[in-house]
Amino acid sequence: MRVQSYSDVVIGNYPYSEDFGRELKPILENEVSTVGHTNVKATIHTHWNYLPNHPEVIRFKKFITEKVDAHFNSSVIGGEKANVTQNEFWGNVYTKGDYAQPHHHTPNSVSLVYFLKAKWYDSPLIFSDSGDKVDPEEGKYILFPSHILHHVPTHKFDHKRITISSNFVLSMPYLPHLYE
Repeated sequence: MRVQSYSDVVIGNYPYSEDFGRELKPILENEVSTVGHTNVKATIHTHWNYLPNHPEVIRFKKFITEKVDAHFNSSVIGGEKANVTQNEFWGNVYTKGDYAQPHHHTPNSVSLVYFLKAKWYDSPLIFSDSGDKVDPEEGKYILFPSHILHHVPTHKFDHKRITISSNFVLSMPYLPHLYE
């Protein structure tokens, strides 16, 4: 049996994208890859808790966490909303020939892709099961349930395509947390 499932995907533009890009693009363009084997076959994949004390990263994380809370934290059990916890925050720098194979981010609840540096014609984010794609645009963020399979086709250009990714867990305060 095959079950069709529909999930909300939230797409928006970060209002402070110019400041964020001005600060982070030079850092990421000169970064050295710190993570080994992942589904993202990019030239640079930073560590999982990237730049935790950078003021622009702190502002971005606060904004995105509020969006996750607003759009994905609507189910109330026993009168309480879930706690929203950001698990990881990392950068990917794609150069010509780089790609991301189909993957998901479970057991997380919500995942983020943010286009820090991209041209409109660069490789899109593709939701693998549906074939739906989100074309890149600097400053655009995509929030989606972590169980959705997604990938990035091969980057075909000489310039860099840079994304920021993150994962969030929604957990009820009185239920055991997945990572405890």
